[in-house]
Amino acid sequence: TELILHFNELIEKVKDEKSFIWDSRPRRFGKTITANMLVAYYSYTESEIPFFKDKKISKTENWDKYLGEFNVIHLNMINYFLEHDFEDGKKIISMELCKEIKRRIPNFKFQDKNDLKMILKDLNELTDRENIVIIDKYDLIVRKKEDEDTIKKYLNFLIGLFKDKHETSVVLVYMTGILPLKQVGINSGLNNFSEYTMINPSWMAKFIEFTEKEVDDLYDRYEKKGLSRNFKNRMKKWYDGYKLIDENNLKYEIYTPYSIINALYYREIRNYWNKTETIKFLSNYINMNYERLKEDIGFLIKNKKIKIDVKSFQNDFTSINSKDDIFTLLVHTGYLGYDKENKEVFIPNKEIKEQFELIMMSNANWKFTMNKLVQSENLLKATLKGDAEIVAKYLEDVHDDGSNNTYNNEATLSYAIQLAYYKAEDYYIKSLEVDSGKGFADIVYFPTEEGIKRDYPPFIVELKYNKTAESGIQQIKNRGYPKRLEKYYGKILLVCINYNKEIKSNCPGYKHHSCMIEEIEKKKT
Repeated sequence: TELILHFNELIEKVKDEKSFIWDSRPRRFGKTITANMLVAYYSYTESEIPFFKDKKISKTENWDKYLGEFNVIHLNMINYFLEHDFEDGKKIISMELCKEIKRRIPNFKFQDKNDLKMILKDLNELTDRENIVIIDKYDLIVRKKEDEDTIKKYLNFLIGLFKDKHETSVVLVYMTGILPLKQVGINSGLNNFSEYTMINPSWMAKFIEFTEKEVDDLYDRYEKKGLSRNFKNRMKKWYDGYKLIDENNLKYEIYTPYSIINALYYREIRNYWNKTETIKFLSNYINMNYERLKEDIGFLIKNKKIKIDVKSFQNDFTSINSKDDIFTLLVHTGYLGYDKENKEVFIPNKEIKEQFELIMMSNANWKFTMNKLVQSENLLKATLKGDAEIVAKYLEDVHDDGSNNTYNNEATLSYAIQLAYYKAEDYYIKSLEVDSGKGFADIVYFPTEEGIKRDYPPFIVELKYNKTAESGIQQIKNRGYPKRLEKYYGKILLVCINYNKEIKSNCPGYKHHSCMIEEIEKKKT
């Protein structure tokens, strides 16, 4: 009900020009409920509207100022475009609107029954009431993956309705959908919409249901019916986790409303997402495996965050060209949360985490990926503990995955290190040093802010052949690599892995790696 008050404020501000609101949220996040609530509040009627009298809004001064004062045109695009093509759906919209107007105003005269914009203008003039247009599931045609020409026609249809700011017959347009607003060009008429999304919610942040306070209020009602305090804590673990920031930098913890309502109603904490639908949707995009996407999903499942760039996303399901595009899509569809301050994605709660785990369990390739991630995590732990034997074994296994033709190539050595220490990139920035033709490759790992918080030291890893691990450590010192860590003081780890490339494949020791780890103390000078 607070949302209605906000819309009332908007209407106050826009007496002479329209307000365009685009509300993008995932499935099960109350878009249709919000649309229906606005329809119920604003729709003109000569009868009394008792529904809101016992609601929170009725305790606010002038709460009923706009109650029942507008012609409200409510379009749910599923009714027009789910089973019809664009041209037929557009005709059905006009036909059904004319039919409804005639039912309510029998003597209504239409100038053109096929021109929706003209119908709205006629309705405004005849009734002397301004119009509000509420469109639910605007993005259905975009999500149906229609061809570009059809999508462009559909968007131009909307532009034709709402591009004229001086048209006074419509005081408010409110559209909802899962995806952000799709543009057809730089000068698109839809640019005049104020857009609110899971990435940039602005003032809409507290209306993207449910906030923690709202969940507390709901729980208090059900607690009287026998729910335990532990039930509330479990709900938070299962359904909380979406973090939104408004235009005043206020932060909101958001719960999945559909799941909260079902958990309270059935008194059961479980997964309320459609598993079959979810697995199919996620698999389609994750199996693209852009830029080692599967490994990143594995890290997310282990409660880590990953930085992304959301700017390249084209606001549709088809123009997916990178890992960042897929992650951005998963944010808008509710499968990932987004940390706006740090530009990172994460899995928000246990309910969503289960969906990703189901995909991994259903695919043998994913099990292989997860094993590699676990190995990488164990390698980092072994390195920090100074366990040279474990480090040598892990690097040997990863290096062995390479082709025999390039096994001794410096680029292959470097790639082996990077792949093996993939997990380290959660806490370190890497700097590559590859000496072509000299038989070694090494990488310097500088701790990030997150690594420094964990007291992780910087370390240097060198993979080389035909030397000894001990001589490799000395070479690292001779090349002055610790000096590259000028701003770091205290513990620094030097890691050298060596193997003999001259040993034949039928001999013991073939591809066997040895390792030495030395800890040095760098003092301030």
